Amino acid sequence: MSKIIAKTAPANLLEEKEKFFASRTYNPQFQYAQDIDPAELVQWGKPQERLYQYAVQMLPQTRSLHKDPNDIISIEEIQTVIDAFNAKQHLTVPLKAHFSASYVSRCRVLPGNIYFQLPITYSHSQFLGLMRHELETHILRLHNNLQQPWATQIFPDTIIRRTEEGLANLHTFLFREDKLLRKSFCSYLATWIAQRGSFREVFETLRSHNFEEGTSWNVAVKVKRGLRDTSQPGGMTKEVCYLEGTIQVWDWIINQKNDPRQLYLGRIGLEQIAELAPQAKHENLLFPSFFDDMEVYYAMISEIGAVNHFSELTPYLVR
Repeated sequence: MSKIIAKTAPANLLEEKEKFFASRTYNPQFQYAQDIDPAELVQWGKPQERLYQYAVQMLPQTRSLHKDPNDIISIEEIQTVIDAFNAKQHLTVPLKAHFSASYVSRCRVLPGNIYFQLPITYSHSQFLGLMRHELETHILRLHNNLQQPWATQIFPDTIIRRTEEGLANLHTFLFREDKLLRKSFCSYLATWIAQRGSFREVFETLRSHNFEEGTSWNVAVKVKRGLRDTSQPGGMTKEVCYLEGTIQVWDWIINQKNDPRQLYLGRIGLEQIAELAPQAKHENLLFPSFFDDMEVYYAMISEIGAVNHFSELTPYLVR
């Protein structure tokens, strides 16, 4: 994980959340353990206007999500899924699940650990998509990376992040009936607004697009984190990697007709494959369950691209 992501977890997140929802004008005043270089917050680049316009255009086509309270997965069920994954994959370091209301992200993984923000709001089907994202993409790529001769090298986050999140995002939607990338559109729109406006403006913009209060708060935190006074323009731009990376990986798999198994050689970026693949070890590598039928896999990836009109957007992804 990029060090800047850890550094920008607000120490007073829950206190500021309470103040924010108690007022109609307040912008959070976040506290951090150390000073933050503003340049680090935009190391992934700033959102592009064409993709921002695309996100705005696509959002009205997505369905507002009304969750059945009886369909929310429980902590006990989550633990059962994690235990089953550990038993199946025989990871060197088994995953341990952690739960807290103070986490910035709804879910994130680090070596040997997976963190869930409370309260849990995933439906059972959403959680299965999440596990394809976190476990069958992030964790397996990380495990495979440790088998490689480059395992001790730390690649810059700017090199690997778009591939990492783009591939995981595609895998989230493989088996979903609705394949519109609602969350990715939301994050891109929010990042665009954050670079020009306040925390409150980001939140109200998302609410105007029918996102729930909790979702709007979480996304606003992600794109305004790193700032102490969130009434000011700016914030972290990591969220652009999800939409841009998804389109880039889709193009690499479908249009460039590459083998997605190469993306499981380790935690590497698309642009590193030509250099690293010839030296890669292939023993003891782990692959996701949905690679068992590659014909079906390619068809599902192709469908995601078609539904979201990716072919119209590839010219805008050169960084």
